[in-house]
Amino acid sequence: MKHKKIFKWEILAGFAVILLINVFFLNLFVNTAFKNILDAETDSRLESVARHLDSVTDPVIFMLSKDYSGTGVYSAYMETLKKESALWKTDITLFGKNGGICASTLESPPLLDSYITAMGTQYSVTFFDRGVPVKKYYHTYKRDSRIYGTISLEQRGESLQAFTGIKKTQMTIVMLLLAVSMVMAFLFSYFVTKRIDKTVEAMEKISAGAEKSPLIPAGFDEITYLQEQINTMVDRLKTAQETRFEEIQITAMGLAHEIKNPAAAIYSLAELIQRPGQEKNSVKLAAKIREEITRLNSITDRFIRFAREEDIIREEIPAADFMRLIAEQYPDVDAKTDPENALINIDVLLMERAVKNIVKNSYEAGAKNVKVLYEAAARRIVISNDAEPIDTETAKKIFIPFFTTKPGGMGIGLAITKNIVEKHGGKIEYKSEHGNNVFLITIGNKKELK
Repeated sequence: MKHKKIFKWEILAGFAVILLINVFFLNLFVNTAFKNILDAETDSRLESVARHLDSVTDPVIFMLSKDYSGTGVYSAYMETLKKESALWKTDITLFGKNGGICASTLESPPLLDSYITAMGTQYSVTFFDRGVPVKKYYHTYKRDSRIYGTISLEQRGESLQAFTGIKKTQMTIVMLLLAVSMVMAFLFSYFVTKRIDKTVEAMEKISAGAEKSPLIPAGFDEITYLQEQINTMVDRLKTAQETRFEEIQITAMGLAHEIKNPAAAIYSLAELIQRPGQEKNSVKLAAKIREEITRLNSITDRFIRFAREEDIIREEIPAADFMRLIAEQYPDVDAKTDPENALINIDVLLMERAVKNIVKNSYEAGAKNVKVLYEAAARRIVISNDAEPIDTETAKKIFIPFFTTKPGGMGIGLAITKNIVEKHGGKIEYKSEHGNNVFLITIGNKKELK
């Protein structure tokens, strides 16, 4: 199925969500921080105003109310309050000790809530009234430790326009930051996915049969590492393909050679029977033809046995019991386990055949001492012999079917061994060590028994 190029947009969407969340919390944090700073500054200014009013206000005013508005004393106090209000751009309300309104520059002054007086000598609050910022500051008026009332200062609208200005400026900055961040996120997602797109295109060319990997890694991040690993994988697959093709060629040549000899013999014997005067030898020649046919059947049976998929039935048994199976047929073999009480998880019948194939070949190659050791920690069977070491070129081909250096041999034994080991999820290797031939059979991970 053709893939859809949406990864770039997925990355961009992810970045956008993260940026929006960050911008939201940044906006909240900055807004709160600026408001707190401005609020503290306004509190400090209103506190100075309140102290000034405290110093110029006579306690008598707190004993009056609007009912005295027609008196000269009250009018004089009101004139003073209006001047102070105009000077500080602050509405002023004086509350008596009982919370009643004594005097105010507001036409409709609010009542004093009882909780205000319980908050202490100074208390302030900032809020928005229908989108208009409002600041109220309360100051307790005292003389000689006696409380006469409360001075209330209120600012709203233009005098607190800074609050609204901060909000607008902040939103402008936040929107600019968001726009710049989105552009950067898009560029980042574009350049990241561009390299991924190149990798995908290269993989499509490789799957279409490109001779060489078109990937040219550039950089030092995970994508570069991925590209390098793809190149390595492609090289290994090509090497494996070439090796497999070579193995198939050798197998085909070996099988053809094995079939050709008895076929040629049968053809020659058939010609002899047809010659005049061979009637007396016809029975003998027919018997030889049957021998060659039997040999052909043996070759095909072995090849079928090699190619047949056999189910692996693994079981866990003491490794020492498995070694006894080897020693029963080859009593001269030095078979051991490490540790002695180790367990081995294998298809006993097939793995026995695999190990015995190597042991048999060892003796046929002239070995005097053959050792078989099971290393439980490495899940590995090590088979070594003191026969003449196998040369490097031959060692590369010993596991290929029908490759053999033995006169009369078919070259199928080690191929069957390799097949059995690989069915166990393992691998088999050959190496020459200290003048000895060493075969290493690594067994795959244990599987649960059913």
